[in-house]
Amino acid sequence: MNVQSSKDDWKDYQVPVFVYIVCCPMDWNWIKSDHKLEIDQVIQNVLVEKEKVKLLLKQYPILIQFDNYFCKIQKIDEEDTRVFIATIFRKRKVVRNKAILHDLNTLPPCLHQILNLLPKTSFVLTIGIGYLHSLQSYASEIEDYFHRYNSAVIGAGLVKNHIIATISTEKYTKVEHHSPRTWIVFTQENNMRKTADQLNILINKIAQYVPLAAELDKMFEERSVVFRQIESSEKSTLERIRDVLGNVRRSPDQVTSTDLASMLTEVSGIFSRLTTITGSMRRDYIVARRRLRDIREIFSLWGEKPILNYTSNIAIELTRCENVVNTFSDSVDRLEALRSQLNTVLDAIKTYVGIKQQNISLEEQRSMKTLLARMVNLQEVLHKFEILIVAFYITEMGRLVFEMIAREIANVLTVSFIPIALILAVGIRRLLHKRENASNTHPITIKVHILAFSLLLFSRAKGLLCHSYARFTMPMEPRLGIINPIILEI
Repeated sequence: MNVQSSKDDWKDYQVPVFVYIVCCPMDWNWIKSDHKLEIDQVIQNVLVEKEKVKLLLKQYPILIQFDNYFCKIQKIDEEDTRVFIATIFRKRKVVRNKAILHDLNTLPPCLHQILNLLPKTSFVLTIGIGYLHSLQSYASEIEDYFHRYNSAVIGAGLVKNHIIATISTEKYTKVEHHSPRTWIVFTQENNMRKTADQLNILINKIAQYVPLAAELDKMFEERSVVFRQIESSEKSTLERIRDVLGNVRRSPDQVTSTDLASMLTEVSGIFSRLTTITGSMRRDYIVARRRLRDIREIFSLWGEKPILNYTSNIAIELTRCENVVNTFSDSVDRLEALRSQLNTVLDAIKTYVGIKQQNISLEEQRSMKTLLARMVNLQEVLHKFEILIVAFYITEMGRLVFEMIAREIANVLTVSFIPIALILAVGIRRLLHKRENASNTHPITIKVHILAFSLLLFSRAKGLLCHSYARFTMPMEPRLGIINPIILEI
């Protein structure tokens, strides 16, 4: 059979018997990496070594023939995901009364190997298709199938003219969001071409749901570590909160500033990390809730009706998706509760620090008042000492004058001059302090100037008076001895 005749015969093979649907991100290595090949190129490279395998179409949809099997691989690109739909077809006459292909292991090894080349993600949906003479016998056919393959029925429902049943594998016996889906579709075998067209429409509807469910699974897998750690983190954080609150309840004297700084740093760090995790978790929760709404809208168009007291397939899938959304919601609530408790601890520490700062401020104010009173007293003493110093200098200058004028009664005159010196010192002080207030000069600077000026004036006056006194009390000859060298110099 050449390629052209195979393409012509393809019209007679459009009876799907098995569907394999996987979903992967758009940035999958095979798709965007320059160092990897496209999946169609990978398949072509594998088929080169295979005998009895013909590649009828190299571009999507890829069409492969192997014995009595045809395999069509389609791809559907969504926003950031790519869905691969691999459908296995057989001749109508071969399909009748044949066992259902319910998983990859029931396929021929060659087709099994080809389908294994598709990107593996957490979401995989396999659909085995069985053909019945009449839908009235679906109950016995379902029971016979599940007894034959020892598979438990999770749910079943009627969609248009198709019976869809969800079965569980040995590994996944519960309804879990991340478990691979395995469905069985029963349909009528009369008017096979019309039935095949209806099946293709149903498969396309299912393909609309796949990327949304895959995104939920991906979000859950990315956050699975956080979900597992929330329990232990919650316990350790609560224990630390109790320790910090116990320290805060102690008296201020028992808690040092270093302890407070350490507690504040630790709690602030935990609070920051928790806030970051809570924010990202809340964002994922909002996205997951939006995806759940989209899934509900898609399922609302199916019009599935449950049969044989089974739960409908839509209800099972919605339960899976709701479990993901509820997990995000519960995690956000628990993290928010922890944040609220940590925020309370932070407020308690800040209040404690504020009270301690207020106490320190009050202590500083009391110390400042005491220091200010001491400085005022010291300033008053300094003012009095300043008057005494100036009066002493004036008295000394007066004593020198009195010794020159009346040496015999100089001591009496000096004692009598002391009150006058005090009055003069007080006057000088008031005059200088008026200048101090007018020029806004620092009082210490004025006092230094007074003392320096007084010392300078006293030293100059004392030197002049001593020199004058010596000249008038010295005999004539020594005076001439002093004057003659001066005259000779001239």
